Amino acid sequence: MRSLLAVARRIVAEFAHDRRMIAVLILAPCVTFLLFYLILGAPPYVPRLALVDIPDSLASHLRDEDCSLLAADAQGAQQLLEEAKVDAIVSASDGHVLEVRVEGTDASRTASALSVVRSALVEQQRAARDKLLSQAGEFEERVGSIAFDIDDETRSRLPAGILKTIEEAESLADDVPDVEGALPFTSIEVGYLHGRADWTVFEYYGPVFIGLFVFMFVFMTGSMSLLAERTFGTRERLLATPARGWQVAGGYLLGFGLVALLYTAATIAFAVYVMGFPNEGSPPLVAVLAVSMAAVSLPLGLAVSGSARSPFQVIQLPLVFVVPQLMLSGIFDLSQTPVWLRAVASALPLDYGAEALRDVMLRGAALDTIAAPLAACGASPHSSSPWRA
Repeated sequence: MRSLLAVARRIVAEFAHDRRMIAVLILAPCVTFLLFYLILGAPPYVPRLALVDIPDSLASHLRDEDCSLLAADAQGAQQLLEEAKVDAIVSASDGHVLEVRVEGTDASRTASALSVVRSALVEQQRAARDKLLSQAGEFEERVGSIAFDIDDETRSRLPAGILKTIEEAESLADDVPDVEGALPFTSIEVGYLHGRADWTVFEYYGPVFIGLFVFMFVFMTGSMSLLAERTFGTRERLLATPARGWQVAGGYLLGFGLVALLYTAATIAFAVYVMGFPNEGSPPLVAVLAVSMAAVSLPLGLAVSGSARSPFQVIQLPLVFVVPQLMLSGIFDLSQTPVWLRAVASALPLDYGAEALRDVMLRGAALDTIAAPLAACGASPHSSSPWRA
């Protein structure tokens, strides 16, 4: 145990005496998080639409949407689309068909333009429904006010044709169509189980970035440090001491774990208290999750460093070992990918760690809820000691 603690103290002391490393340790996550916040937390894209012969009713609803509108003729609108100055052309054709011609190279901008047009159509139909309901109500009221005060004796002397007309007029109130029953919904009320209406994409990906930053930092720091110790002969001197391999590896794990805790604390403090990032769960539990991901990353970094022969190889090998994990850890939606790719993702520790961070920070989950992902992260095959080899 003393050997383990001695190795850990040496690692922490090296970081403590390196002021530049401390500055990088604190500033790197803050600057990176700020960049992600500015990019992912930016307001939604405002689509640009060219309107060609659009009815005033639809144009007024489009003006209420979050979009930029340009009125043009068919030739001018086509030129604007070819020059990428608008994202779509909206024009009316015969048969009550609304034609939307999109530029199409950027799928996200295309989706934004189509979403705006669909929303305006829904509002136009809602306005038409309200007008129809009002007219139906007025008609029912007018028909219901018709009263034929005719006694039975007078009715018996009326011609059959006139009597039939009176009876049909009296029954009109019962034949008014139930427009409100056919179109029962006039608005949408949204409730949130988790999150708020003002959350952006950044809030969803933020917890993943915290885990990824810690994973990459510990991986690169551990691998480069081990390579430096091997280059200067420090590792051989450590292994020549009475300390066993697991004690040396445990010392590295504890030392870099403490450094990772400082790195994580700086990241979480900056994200939550400076940038206002939401954290619905327990900050200590977030730190535990981040440190557990560091505990997985460190053995992987040491193993990569042990197989590398130069600093250049240490930089290149993460492309094989780490980048695939980053791409499969929750940054991208894998629900529609091949089954085998999802199976690979579920076998990687980063996938469980990222989802556990989301559960805690966005859904307020407690330890019992994320115990299984935490155990899966710790049980990863990457966590075996590279010192034994």
